[in-house]
Formats: sequence, C-alpha cells, structure tokens
Amino acid sequence: DYDWSHPEWAPSLRTSYNEAGLISAIDGWDPISKAPTPIADFYYEYAYDFSNLRQVVSLEIEREWDGVAWQNASRTVYDVESDPSFGMRVVGGQTDRWAGGDWSPVEQFSFYEMSGSVFQEYRAWEAGLWMNKDRIVFPDQTIASLENRLVTLHSRYGEYVDLYLATLLLPPNYSQEWTGSEWENTSRYQIESYHFVAGEPAVIQFDTWDQGNWVDELRVEFHFGQFNNNSAWRIDGANLQILEHNGWTPISAESYEYDGRNLLVQSVRRDGLFGIFVNTARISFNWIGLSVGREDPGSVPVTHVLRPAYPNPFNTTTTITYELAATDDVRIELRDMLGRLVEVYVDERQVAGSHDVVVEARDLPSGIYAVRMLTPHRVQTQLLTLVK
Repeated sequence: DYDWSHPEWAPSLRTSYNEAGLISAIDGWDPISKAPTPIADFYYEYAYDFSNLRQVVSLEIEREWDGVAWQNASRTVYDVESDPSFGMRVVGGQTDRWAGGDWSPVEQFSFYEMSGSVFQEYRAWEAGLWMNKDRIVFPDQTIASLENRLVTLHSRYGEYVDLYLATLLLPPNYSQEWTGSEWENTSRYQIESYHFVAGEPAVIQFDTWDQGNWVDELRVEFHFGQFNNNSAWRIDGANLQILEHNGWTPISAESYEYDGRNLLVQSVRRDGLFGIFVNTARISFNWIGLSVGREDPGSVPVTHVLRPAYPNPFNTTTTITYELAATDDVRIELRDMLGRLVEVYVDERQVAGSHDVVVEARDLPSGIYAVRMLTPHRVQTQLLTLVK
C-alpha cells in the first residue's frame, strides 16, 4: 500500500502471503531508514482434505512486534469435520487472546444446520462462562446449498466488495442478539422480487427489528439489459434507496459496463438526492488469462470449472461437463472412496471452451465415487453416486 506524500507516492504497508493465499506477514514503512518494519506475522496449521485434495486451516496464530521481540497476540482454533459429500469443512472454532503469559478465551463460533435452516452463531467469554452473543440465520438452506451458491455467484461477479453486486452473494437471512433469556431479531436481508424473465433478484431489502415488528430501512434495486443478440439478460445498473414519506428514494446509483466477453470491466458510482446525481467513484477491472476470439464470447468461462454431473445419482451412465478458460493441460479421472484410481477419461492439452465426458459404470459396483479435474493450478472434485 502507498500513501500520497506530495510530490510522490510513499510506501505505507506491505502485506505478504503464503502459497495458500493466506496473509503471512504485515510490515510498516520507516520513512527515515526507507526500509520495512515488522508489525505482525501469522502462523497456520492445516488439516488435509483427501476428498478434494486441499488443505483446510485448523489453527491460526497472530504475533505482534513490540520493537524488541515477537509477542503472541491472538489465536483461532478451528473445528474441522469430515463430511462424506463435501470433504473437510470448518464447522466452528474458538478465538483466544494472549494475556498475562497465557491464552485467554474471547469468542466461540459455530456453523450448523437445524430445523431446515443454517445457523452462524457466536458466543463470548464473560465472567468464566460462555454466553450467547449473536447469530445469523439462513432459512430454508443447508450448508451445502450455501457453499454452492457462493461458488456459483463468485464465478459470475468475482469479489466486487464495493459494488451493489456483492449483495447478491448471500441468500435471505436475518440476524439476532441474545437478550439473556432468548434470541431477539435485529436486522433482516430479504429478496423482495425477481426479474420476471431473467429470474435474478430485482429488489433486495434490508429491514430492522423495532418493538416486535420489521421496519423498512434500505433496499437495492437492480436494472437489467439484454445481450448476446437479446438471448440473455445481465445486470446493467443498480441503485440504493431509502424510505421517505413519499416512498422509496434513490440516494446512490451504479452503472456497469461489460466487454465483448460479457465480463464486467467498469462500475461508475453516482450519489445525490431528488434525482440529481454526480459521479463520485469509478472501479475498473482488467481481466487476464482468458481466451478470446470465440464466435460466442458470452460463453467464455472466467476460470476452469467442473460442472455438476447429470444425472447424479445415476444408473450406469452420467455426463460430466467442464469448461476451460484458456488452452491448458487437463486430466479427468475417477476414483473410489479409498482414493484408488478407477479410470482416466482425459489426459491431454485441450482448447478453451466447454467439453463433455460420458462416464460408463456398467462394470462398477454401486457406491460413491469421486471425479477429479486436474489442471496445472487447480484441482476440482465432485462426488458421484452410482445406484444400480
């Protein structure tokens, strides 16, 4: 990170990452010596997910530099469990803070399913006891459906944290606080309506809980346009609205521009009142590593993707579809639940685009199998259920 120190940019913070993409160190900048100075570093331990061939963080420790030596600051121990359908996943954990030469509990969190909903719950350590603090409830969801939703929308919109598009990432949910004897609602996020053709959320609303009733607070309204010879819809704009005495009034608006591959390349933010808006911010995106020159640019994938097999469960035959964002080496293989190789369907360099593989399992016993897509920088796995 750099700060503007007239007449030039001056370093301010430096963040380093490990090979897993996690922060390993944070350094400041000494303007006198013109050298980085340590602020914090991070240590991780992992549990290995054999089903998906990936590591899941099981322990994180942060240390801070006091000018002389490194001192423990905080640690988080994650509860990791093995799910037969999705491999290893985090279902909870505990955060401690270093005090008086020992670790002192601070907070616990858990992620679980109950009564047709998913709960993300937090507890605080107070007077030697764990006390309920707050939680988020996702109605009519499973942990699997939440994971699938995030993966699908992330591939479509990316990590656009500053855009109203980010509000699409989470499904409807509501937050609650513990009063000491029961859970009380505090805020709610819900989808008010969908676009009648595109099937995407058209209005997302945020409410607060006041004396036993939900009270309207904010909402985001999306505007859609057609592309790809009017055969598909995409979000071309959005606006943030507040509730006034005469109805919902826009206070901020965004417009989105796309390139010929239907990838978002620019967002322009405008703020104002009474229909008078002025430009306030612009975000531009540069995409690299993508194939070009296809006759149907709207179908070019953003990254290598292994699509869900269909049908699944299946009886002897199913089809696996995968997409390559650029020409690359790819291997498609089938393994049993003990990790033993059953069949290799593809092991070659292939061009960008969509590809299909038909799995014939007439000679295999019923059971669960793992199909894996391996490319130089990514491994993706999904489970197939063979029922005869």
